[in-house]
Amino acid sequence: MAAPMEMDNNVVEKKNPIFDKSSQHHSSSDARSIIEKAKLCQKDDPYAAKSLLLMAKTLYPTEFCVQFEAYIVEKSGQSTTETAQSLIQLFSRFKEEVRLHEELFILTSSLQKEAEIENKFYRDLFEKIPEPYQKSILLFCCEESKDKHEKCKVQLLLMKKFPAFIREYGLSLVDSLLELDKVSGGRLPRNKFRQLLVTEVLPIILESEDLEFNPKHISKWLYVSIEFYISVAIQPKLQLSTNSDILKSPTNGKAAGGSMSEAGDSSNGDRPTEIISDITSPWERLHTLFLTIAKRSGWNLDCIPSESMAFLESFTSLSSVHQSCQPEDIGTLKSIFYSATILFFRSMYTYFNLINPGIFGGE
Repeated sequence: MAAPMEMDNNVVEKKNPIFDKSSQHHSSSDARSIIEKAKLCQKDDPYAAKSLLLMAKTLYPTEFCVQFEAYIVEKSGQSTTETAQSLIQLFSRFKEEVRLHEELFILTSSLQKEAEIENKFYRDLFEKIPEPYQKSILLFCCEESKDKHEKCKVQLLLMKKFPAFIREYGLSLVDSLLELDKVSGGRLPRNKFRQLLVTEVLPIILESEDLEFNPKHISKWLYVSIEFYISVAIQPKLQLSTNSDILKSPTNGKAAGGSMSEAGDSSNGDRPTEIISDITSPWERLHTLFLTIAKRSGWNLDCIPSESMAFLESFTSLSSVHQSCQPEDIGTLKSIFYSATILFFRSMYTYFNLINPGIFGGE
């Protein structure tokens, strides 16, 4: 009896890679064909488009390109519910994909711009995502963000959406922004890190009952806040930037004599990281923040002059309280000191504005 013929394993092994590549090519080609048909059907026959997308996503569940293209088609159809479902599937399966990272950062950036109509779809999309995935997406973007300012903004967004995270991220975010402010601002406090800290982060964490603050830290926060708002109020009109200036590329900025240096770049020198131009009523904002800090610190609120009180009346009131104040009444003394400091700078601001109207651009 003849011996059974042996298979040449080497021949089979050489053919397998060719077969696999051919299969992958046909698979990718078929998937693209289905997606293209869905795009063509979307306007005139949306139900056919949905069926084709569902077929593509079902046939190729592990193909990121297919799943992402299906998501893009659904997004172009402005269906927040279906788009949210696709985004959740992408996030669950393909976290390592760069294109998905870019889409998630567009989403988080849109959530920070509540007043802009063009970003409304992304905000509505986020609301359709279940809360556990909302948290996971924001936490993921915090971890993956390479830009320090953007990372801080996403952490702030996380605390706004889910106040329970204030306890975990609040104080560390303040410390991070203070350090970035120190590195980027030089001697000028008017930079994007200080702005984020003073105008958005401090008001949120100071209202939280879950945090306890070191009195020295609170005094530091008030100091940098006073410095920031005064700097904004007295900035010359010529330094105010328009939105088009801010949106220029780094090359254009340098060509115009400006600087777009990142935090830690020594070439930034004494100039601020960016000129602040979108803060109105800095004195009123400072007064509100001062009252919040004084209340949280247990200082005497009754002796703080109201924001609308005349200068002479305010100084007279503070002087009267100070004369009757006892040395051990630290809360009242601090209220008097900081009130008088803010009042002095505001009166000087008003005086120079009266003798040279329009000299300042921050009010």
